[in-house]
This record gives sequence, structure tokens and C-alpha cells, in this order.
Amino acid sequence: MLKNILKQIVKSTSPAPGRSTETRRNPGISQQDGTKDRLASGMKCQNAGRLAEAEEIYRAVLAVVPEQTDALLLLGHVLQLQNKPEEAIAVFGRLTALRPQDAVARFSLATTLLAQMRLTEAAQAFREVLNLKPDMLAALDSLADVLTALGQIDEAEECYLRVLQLTPNSEEAHFKYGNFLVLLGRS
Repeated sequence: MLKNILKQIVKSTSPAPGRSTETRRNPGISQQDGTKDRLASGMKCQNAGRLAEAEEIYRAVLAVVPEQTDALLLLGHVLQLQNKPEEAIAVFGRLTALRPQDAVARFSLATTLLAQMRLTEAAQAFREVLNLKPDMLAALDSLADVLTALGQIDEAEECYLRVLQLTPNSEEAHFKYGNFLVLLGRS
């Protein structure tokens, strides 16, 4: 997951041909103020397991550019890794407000809510992810599990079947659906 996030950040911090970084959709990425370098430094700390240091760097970026969405995404993940879920939820909430069409940001919020067993909120967040990206397997699979736990069996089954439709050769998907059927006594 972190590698995908890092790839997304690299894409968003690289200017399109003939464009400067200041014209990108993400405020605050520029060579002049060092934001790009500070984010890279934070990611190095994060990858090395120096999470408190990475958190400090991301917060310093946000102190200068409060709407710097890559810093918010990275900070949220660092907070998750440091077992600070309520702070992570707040950061991801702020991020989704800034990037309402970003499925990755919403998925990060949803998984953090799920980890805190805030199932109703997690289900809603996973639904929002799927509204943006209907074929996101991880969101479908997670939503199926959450709905099963909430007793919303019909919708859960729809999700499991959708996962099977998207990945018909997946042993894991068949296994999970089989377990779901056993749980319901329909094996």
C-alpha cells in the first residue's frame, strides 16, 4: 500500500511537460520552498521506521501549507502506524474534504475506521470509495466483510459476488465466499 501511495505522490509532484509544479492541483509542491524535498525526507524516515521523525516532517510541511494533500495522506498513514487512530481519522477526514474524488484518500479513511471497529462509519466510507471506483477489489472485499459483521447479509453477498465476478480465478475470493455461505448455513 505504501509503495502505491509513494507512486501517487511522485506522479502528483512531477510537473506535466511545459508546466511548473505550482500549477498542479496539489497546493504547496514547489522546489522554491522545499516542500518536495521535505516530503521525500519524510518518506525516507517513514520507510526506515523513524515514524516520529516522519510525523514531525509532515506536520512541518502542513504548518506552512495546510492544504498540502500529499503531506496529509502520508501523515495519516504514519499516525496509523504509530497507533494513533483518532488522529489518523481526523487527518483522513480533512484530506477527503480537500480531495472528495480521491478513492485512495477515502479508502485510507475507511480502513482506519474499520481498524477501530467503527463498522457503520467504515461501511459508509467503503461505499463512498466504491461510488468513486466501483471495481476497487480491496474496497469491495472489505465492505463485504463489514456488512457481514453488521448483519447486512444481502448487500454483503452482492459484494462477495461482485468480487468473484471481477476475479473469477481467485482462490481467496472463492474461499471467502464459501466461508460466507457456511456462516449462513447455505454450504
